[in-house]
Amino acid sequence: MKKIYNKLVRDKILQICEDDGEVPEYYTCSQSKFKNELKRKLVEEAKEVERAPLAEIKNKIADVYEVLLNIAKIFKIKWSEVETYRKQKNQKRGSFDKKYFLVSSKK
Repeated sequence: MKKIYNKLVRDKILQICEDDGEVPEYYTCSQSKFKNELKRKLVEEAKEVERAPLAEIKNKIADVYEVLLNIAKIFKIKWSEVETYRKQKNQKRGSFDKKYFLVSSKK
């Protein structure tokens, strides 16, 4: 039975498919396609974090982190720059320590 994925996968997935007796159909993404697919992958992985049971959260966060590192690399952004922006944003807008959930706002 043919399984349809149509998504970016980790480097060793093709070998894992073959080891399971499957014949993967794939191609190597162009640079432009890779950039777009990494962004899509981030959304996919973030949704998995949302749905994950507590025991799987670390594993799913690791997937998100891996995608983020690759996005930074493909866009030639140093991770230290991301950390700088994160810290600046925390100073200006805060973090999530207070657990606020904004329902609405009026003028």
